[in-house]
Amino acid sequence: MGRKSGFNKGWLIVVAVIAASFVLLEKVLPFWFLVVMAVLGISALLLARLKSYEDKREEERFSAMTKSSKPVAASVTTSNEDVADEPQSAWHDHCDRIEQAWERGDFDWARQQLQQIAYSMTDKSVTQEQKYQFTQLMKDFASQDPMYKEVMAIVLPYIMANPGTIQSKIYTQLPDWSQEEVRYVLYFANELGHIHRIKKGNSYKLMPPGETVEGEVIDKSNQ
Repeated sequence: MGRKSGFNKGWLIVVAVIAASFVLLEKVLPFWFLVVMAVLGISALLLARLKSYEDKREEERFSAMTKSSKPVAASVTTSNEDVADEPQSAWHDHCDRIEQAWERGDFDWARQQLQQIAYSMTDKSVTQEQKYQFTQLMKDFASQDPMYKEVMAIVLPYIMANPGTIQSKIYTQLPDWSQEEVRYVLYFANELGHIHRIKKGNSYKLMPPGETVEGEVIDKSNQ
């Protein structure tokens, strides 16, 4: 807004000077009148070039923002790099649909698609950096997921009252959700620092943040 206002003021000054020159035409020597008009013409040309340059810079900034606002496409990978790099590929179209579902609040469909992608992240071709980026994406998604909040509203008080409870035994407390959905919530609750999971045989012990485990205080709530 500030830049556009500056351009408007510049053009108003040019118009005002031109108008004043014509009013005073009879009182100004022809030579000086020509000088004034030449200066005005050059000023107008420079203003136009400057505005064109600023418009181009604004377009480049918008393009960069558009690219950076594609978290799914930027955070996941496929085994076919040529497909992943093609902007109009079916892969990117699918990522766009996931993002659109996320934005409009269709978390159930977006979650299902993201979980399917998560299964492919175990492939040996996926780098640690790619896994890390995808985990960060999923943490962001889970923190906004209404199902995550609903399950945690039940799970967290239970864990607070029963620290060290085994994950395999907590499913009975959540009959309205499948075990896969509960595992999803508990996994990202640990990643987000809302609880802490400790491997226990084929399951996990679930601890509230701030509890002492083997002499170490577990509190990742600020991470």
